[in-house]
Amino acid sequence: METIIYLSQAEITSFEFLMQFICTLIIFQKDLVVLIMSLELIFLTISLEILDVTEKLDDVTGQILVLFILSVAACESALALAFFLTQYQEKGLSKAVDLKYLKG
Repeated sequence: METIIYLSQAEITSFEFLMQFICTLIIFQKDLVVLIMSLELIFLTISLEILDVTEKLDDVTGQILVLFILSVAACESALALAFFLTQYQEKGLSKAVDLKYLKG
């Protein structure tokens, strides 16, 4: 007897997002803006997987959890970009390796 595994479109998209996140971490290790965007991408991947599971289980609590995850991710991204822009304007720091100079 053969076991056939069917992947939903959400699972395929989540896998593609995960691969993009890993490739971004490998290629753009020093660019802070791209690292922040890839962190948002991983939050989106987690949210998409939770939505897919809660749809299969017919549960609403997972969808509420996704709303919280996306709102926290948006706040985290806004704070990180504000911090990055402030440091860039004051000191001209734009790479991740320059963050070692921020120690007090």
